[in-house]
Amino acid sequence: MPKRLMYSALLCLLLVAALPPAAKAQSSDGGRPDQIVLTPPERNQSLRSATGTDYLSPSTEAPHAFTHMLLRWQASVPEGASMQLEVRASADGSTWTHWTAVEENDDLWMPDDGPNTTWSQTIDAGFAARFWQVRGSFTSAPSGALPELKRVDVNTVDVTTFAPRQTTAATPRAQPNGLLAKPDVVSRAAWGCPDGEGSRVRPAYYPVNHMVVHHTADSNTLLDGEPNWAARVRAEWSFHTFTRGWGDVGYNYLIDPNGVIYEGRAGGDDAVAFHDTANYGSMGVVLIGTYNAVQPTAATQNSLVALLSWKASQKRIDPLGRSYYYGCAISTYCYPYNRGAIVLNIAGHRNVMPGQTTCPGDQTIDILPNIRNRVKQALDGTPADNGDLEIDELETSFARSNANWYDATCGAGGHTYYTFGTDNPAESTNSATWRPNVPAADTYRVFAHIPQGCGLGTAPYATQKAVYKIHSADGDFQRTVDQNTADEWVDLGLYHFGAGTDGAVELSDMTGDPFSARKVVFFDSVKWVPESDSTNVALVNVAYDKDTV
Repeated sequence: MPKRLMYSALLCLLLVAALPPAAKAQSSDGGRPDQIVLTPPERNQSLRSATGTDYLSPSTEAPHAFTHMLLRWQASVPEGASMQLEVRASADGSTWTHWTAVEENDDLWMPDDGPNTTWSQTIDAGFAARFWQVRGSFTSAPSGALPELKRVDVNTVDVTTFAPRQTTAATPRAQPNGLLAKPDVVSRAAWGCPDGEGSRVRPAYYPVNHMVVHHTADSNTLLDGEPNWAARVRAEWSFHTFTRGWGDVGYNYLIDPNGVIYEGRAGGDDAVAFHDTANYGSMGVVLIGTYNAVQPTAATQNSLVALLSWKASQKRIDPLGRSYYYGCAISTYCYPYNRGAIVLNIAGHRNVMPGQTTCPGDQTIDILPNIRNRVKQALDGTPADNGDLEIDELETSFARSNANWYDATCGAGGHTYYTFGTDNPAESTNSATWRPNVPAADTYRVFAHIPQGCGLGTAPYATQKAVYKIHSADGDFQRTVDQNTADEWVDLGLYHFGAGTDGAVELSDMTGDPFSARKVVFFDSVKWVPESDSTNVALVNVAYDKDTV
């Protein structure tokens, strides 16, 4: 399966093979897709042109009109070779959409498919099309070997045939015993599931103790413009239910770029979905869109935090922890890469299957530490950033890594986090970021709070080499601080910051101290104080290591 990371675009087709009568007779009515299978004319040939370097398929008419497409293909790609595949659609076979490259979707792959089978993401035609066409290019390996494409299944469905009259989110019921409320969720019936709140397959159940985040890795549409997200949810249900053969949508919940949450697989709490080859004991949540180069929208992130917080509250899940994931123990694509089947409680798909997928995209992985912290703060009832430019370690503008953290009651506001300095990343990798929402571009003096008198050891027990990294509008700067100082608010210097959240202060426990010395590293409050006085301009971005002679 490592070949799945060797190419990210899709399809290349040649000759249309005759389908069995039952397949040809399939109708898109009721959400069942049509399917056309493309194979080469001879058993041992490949789907590519005579030159082997490019291909343009014939214009192919689908059995019924369609709004969405899904492809599955079988190919072997030699090391160093690649395939680039694209698709377009038309209502009349004459006027076409633009060509769009379509990425693979690892969420649909299962071990039984074998290493040479790849699934595409859902492709939105943007309108009711009737014809489709594909083209592909092939790049040979240094040895001259070319990819061998043996079969492509093209699946199409018209989701307008089972669209609801109106899509609305149900008001959640109050939760007992002080648990966090479930956020608004569009029910299956409301987004137009033909099976309503039920399912054509009997749900399996296993207690949820993990939450796994995905992205659908799809381009928005073959036409420019915002797609109908509820329609995309119906397409996901159709392809997962019939084409993939799961009998229902593979995710427990789906979240669109507007932050709307859709109910996925039927069965309610603890229903086992199909999303990471493990599944038993996890709730799968997919963010609709591709998040390799761009972050999920703020609305999507807010809804993800609300959904994960509700489930973490309901199931007593530590959002910053790791624990035994039963599904991992039975998955050959999880257990060998996660010792003892210990997995992050809030994980990205690639955390469950390291090296086997890029899901949920680099940008989603980058924000997951902050998502986990926001869930933790929601469970603790801690406040969001109140806009005073003092970022407390319990506010949402403070993000910390998933590692071993300790608490003390001696910091600003009566609380601080701390860890221990190290010179070996294998021993500890704690880090944190304070990120203010600066109201206006200006010059600000930055201060870090260093708790004193905490009684965490024989003085001096804190590190003398805490390296604060200041990300300002003028670049990145460092200030090394002795955290044994008696001055609890340490001046980190004067810097320019632009308006917004681009500026930040970072700190890690990589101090250069041997971990065995147990030198405390405090992660407490950081504050920004505006200094607009022109007499200070000459001192901007200047910090002194010593202030006495």
